[in-house]
Amino acid sequence: MKKISILLFLSIFSQAIYSQDYKVGDHELLAMPTAYTMPAGNAYFTDYELILLNYSYAISDRTHLGIFTLFPFTIDFIETFSIGVKQNYYQDENLAAAATLTLTPKNDFLTLGNVISYKFNKASFHLNLNYLKSYSSSENLAENDEILVGIGTKINTSKSIALIMEYYSSSEILSFKETGGLINLGLRISSEYFSSDIGFFRPIQNDMGDDFIAFPFLKFSYYFH
Repeated sequence: MKKISILLFLSIFSQAIYSQDYKVGDHELLAMPTAYTMPAGNAYFTDYELILLNYSYAISDRTHLGIFTLFPFTIDFIETFSIGVKQNYYQDENLAAAATLTLTPKNDFLTLGNVISYKFNKASFHLNLNYLKSYSSSENLAENDEILVGIGTKINTSKSIALIMEYYSSSEILSFKETGGLINLGLRISSEYFSSDIGFFRPIQNDMGDDFIAFPFLKFSYYFH
């Protein structure tokens, strides 16, 4: 579960719809990136859970550059500072694909990702793979390699409202060394410049307790264009 959380944290902002189709928030679902990018010269700022901050700028119709960090309420925020790029390398009417690269220098993390997105009528479907490599000299590198698999969908119920679902699992889960995963469910409300996501996320484990339901999820994005 710890590895899933780290991978999810690092992949949140490695996100990047093709220029004429883009609507605020389309670069990602709740936390998972999509293959879509903003038009050149546009940018977005996102605040996750009030304490995680992301700013990304489109240097072309298919390329995003971004930074991601904890809110600087403590000096330790520098340990989470990450830089990344998202490159859309295929786009047609329904199918899109993008590669992502994220570097977290302070923690010696490198994340490589690929996401495929498919649109059909009012729905979109997404598959995301992320490979995390740790370059810490004090640990066995092979043991720190990890893969995060994410699947998600967004269903537009109206022009400004969408339902979103995501599920994440790690390579340990896929190899049956671990059970569980992480599920996110939410509602997106959007306009020309703003989008707000509200929902919840829950680890799928047997040790969460009988009274536990889910953690709240809140995200706010502003689109500069």
